Amino acid sequence: MKLTINQKNALQLIKGASIFTTGGGVPYDDQITTINQLPRLKSSIYSLNEFPKAGYLSTAAELGPTDVPPLEKTKVIKPMLKLLTKTTGKKIVGLYPPEIGQESIILESAHHLKLPIADFDPVGFRAVPYIDINIFNLKKLPFSYTPMTVASDQGEIFLLDGQTSYERLETILRSMTQLSKSKVIYLLGGLLSVKQLIKNRLENSSYSQAFNFGAIEDFSSLIKKLKPLLIIKGTVTKKKTFKQPGFLGEIITIKDNNQQSYRLIVLNEVLFIFNQKNQLLAQVPQRILLIDSQKLRGLSCVFLKKGSPVSILILPPEKHWRSQKAQKLFGPKRFSTLLKNLRKIK
Repeated sequence: MKLTINQKNALQLIKGASIFTTGGGVPYDDQITTINQLPRLKSSIYSLNEFPKAGYLSTAAELGPTDVPPLEKTKVIKPMLKLLTKTTGKKIVGLYPPEIGQESIILESAHHLKLPIADFDPVGFRAVPYIDINIFNLKKLPFSYTPMTVASDQGEIFLLDGQTSYERLETILRSMTQLSKSKVIYLLGGLLSVKQLIKNRLENSSYSQAFNFGAIEDFSSLIKKLKPLLIIKGTVTKKKTFKQPGFLGEIITIKDNNQQSYRLIVLNEVLFIFNQKNQLLAQVPQRILLIDSQKLRGLSCVFLKKGSPVSILILPPEKHWRSQKAQKLFGPKRFSTLLKNLRKIK
């Protein structure tokens, strides 16, 4: 399978992927702006078995709040790859998305580096807020995001080398966001062996799935395809922010067509939804999709303003996140303290 992406059909990929960002990721309009600045965009999406088996894949990502523009990469991206290659001694033959929701970043990176993109992501066709929430950590497979090169919007390039825990790396990277005026940093790293990915059967066809969803033309067809457990169609009536460094934290009140109220608690892609009796209806790792039913695309929480219409689709967790191990890593227990504090806010 080889799928060629250009400026025209990139919109289909971004649109389909946006459905599964659970309120996070790079906002749709920001992604389109990036793509429109690349009139000669051309990149290919490969299945894993189309890459050289002895090669390695690197991820490219941005870290920081979702309500700021993407970081300018033109001057830093090639020196970053050169430094990463020199440090690791590995042949980097392609890129892979860190999650769903950063398509323009991956496409832009692949365009500048002239590398193909793997039809695979380490999260499982959704977006997540923490770097330890990945398939390798879940399956206890050897993996490290370091060595990693990091760039600020000041054009500075840093190398993070040596093994470190997910928690420590998360702390370091969140701290490094303060180096950028926009509080966003750009990353290259997390090398993966093509041979090991194939051996462990980890391909999940993320981008080809997203591309296919982007071709759906009406809301009823989307519902038929997704088969959600619950659908809530309503309007935003109130928003309240709360502080959580490095994240977009909000409590959004939504009233449906029957005048029933719901509260959506947002921590980037960690979502909880309560009914008006303060009963919990859904929570991570369930997929709580925020959809514009007219334009058939996912909504970033930053665009849910007072008066905004929104359709909320609640789906079961992706298959990787249904086990007891998965619930511990990306489930209610992990966010219990946060949830306890936030549900008291009126």
